[in-house]
Amino acid sequence: MFFPRSGPSIAVPAAIQPTWTRVAVDGDKKLAISLDTLKDFLNIPLEDDSYDAEKTAMLGVAQAAIETYCQMTVMRSTWVGAFPDLYDFTRITKRPFQSVSSIQYVDAATGVITTLDPTTYLVSPIQQFCGIVSRGDSLAWPAFATRPDAVRITAVVGWTQDNIPFEVQQAILITTAAVDRARADGGSGGGGARMSIFAMKHPAAMGASSLIPMEAKALLAPYQLKKVVVA
Repeated sequence: MFFPRSGPSIAVPAAIQPTWTRVAVDGDKKLAISLDTLKDFLNIPLEDDSYDAEKTAMLGVAQAAIETYCQMTVMRSTWVGAFPDLYDFTRITKRPFQSVSSIQYVDAATGVITTLDPTTYLVSPIQQFCGIVSRGDSLAWPAFATRPDAVRITAVVGWTQDNIPFEVQQAILITTAAVDRARADGGSGGGGARMSIFAMKHPAAMGASSLIPMEAKALLAPYQLKKVVVA
């Protein structure tokens, strides 16, 4: 999660890994795919609203599964991360990273929560849709209190509705179709994934044991967080 002040990159003990909490969703939009788009994909007439609530729930399940699989947040939202410290280079792994709104810290001497002057640090995007906070040249961090949440970084992550990558959208649709097929009992008035064009053309993917079909995973490969462990 972090880069140390000097020396090679090392792992940080789990006890002091940052904790992230979502505090807002941009425009209150939580789902990346509209219900109408899903109904077209599943070959359900738009005017048939018998199973709208069920299909919307399935969209949420599919999106949540993909976010967990890729370790990313699809929809633009604001998160607050609690860190024990700031290093010369502190990596932000809430992805896809967009920006840092503010950095606050608990003063070691007074215990007062103070906003860090943004001119003392730089924020940049890095590989794998991550971000990095770096200390300005010839500057020093203030004295942080010794506690797991001594530093609170407010970051904006995720895509807006208009710029979600095509591969991610398709992966959500394919995964939702798989969930729909697993749920279908042959009595779905709107015609579930068993009747969808995707299900008819991709029976192997629809019958996969994983919640996320292999074809969806292939589309998500560029967006999955890759971890490198150095012995």
